[in-house]
Amino acid sequence: MDKVGFQSARAAQIATLATRPDKITPAEGTIRELWEAKTATVGFDPITVQDAVDLRHRESYEYMRVLICFKHLVGPEGLTETASTFDRLDVLQGLAAGFPTGAPASKIEKMADAFLARLDVVALGDGTDFAHLMRYSTVELVRLEERLIADALGRVIDGSGLVPEVAIDRTIERRPTMAGEQIEMVERLCLDGTGVSVVAAAARTGKTFALDAARDAWEAAGYRVVGAALAAKAARELETATAIPSSTLHKLTTDLERGRIRLDAGTILVIDEPGMAGTRRLVGRSPAPRAGRDAGHSTQRRRRPQRPGPTPSRSRRHRAWPSAGDRRAPLPSR
Repeated sequence: MDKVGFQSARAAQIATLATRPDKITPAEGTIRELWEAKTATVGFDPITVQDAVDLRHRESYEYMRVLICFKHLVGPEGLTETASTFDRLDVLQGLAAGFPTGAPASKIEKMADAFLARLDVVALGDGTDFAHLMRYSTVELVRLEERLIADALGRVIDGSGLVPEVAIDRTIERRPTMAGEQIEMVERLCLDGTGVSVVAAAARTGKTFALDAARDAWEAAGYRVVGAALAAKAARELETATAIPSSTLHKLTTDLERGRIRLDAGTILVIDEPGMAGTRRLVGRSPAPRAGRDAGHSTQRRRRPQRPGPTPSRSRRHRAWPSAGDRRAPLPSR
């Protein structure tokens, strides 16, 4: 470059390519063989190298190894740990994770067929997901959900969360913009006395505004109101919109299991969008009531996911919630 007088980057590239010697294949062996010989001189034979980079031989697909994997997938920490249902793709992914060193696809496919044919795996009728795959659950989780439903039905007339009508009237008077259906929601939550109530309506129909009014009425009657949601962001939004102290479902269940908090007859628990969480997030891993919680006396108010269009409400009068077009108080809600 000094001879020709060029100093640019392009000139340097041309000079490098023109003066670089060609690569020559070693005559005494392949590059891999040369590398192995050099590593052996410093104490790294092939076995030591495998141990250093965590390389192992594939695990066998013996019967007991497959059964152990099946037992994990069907258990509380398996496919239903965070979801109530699963499909065949979920099973394939779970099996592949159960053999981290790898397995032929044909073997995984056969294992999936065998797993779905087990007696403790339940096909959910004709229900399919968005990919037109059959949905499944486990016998253990179905029984857990049946127990939850039985517990809720058993608390229909236990007189939980009752508020004097005068307190409800004062709460409504402080909110003159409340629509008729919002007033009806507050009255049902505060007067029906059921242990588990479900609020379902179309988006932006004023559920959160009405829930804030119900919270006001409950607190005026001496109840402690707490909230929970699946995600931290949703919990913050619930607390901001309703003034209900809220946390994540994970924190709530952990605190209940460790005895940090207790839900008694004077507590109203509001769970935002519980349908988005798996059943185990709501009840913990054990089918029995969690430590520190009196499931027979605590008052729970649960909201399920919003669905478009009018949805029948839970009431002795069997009325229906209005559609989004019928609302009179366009207030933000979840």
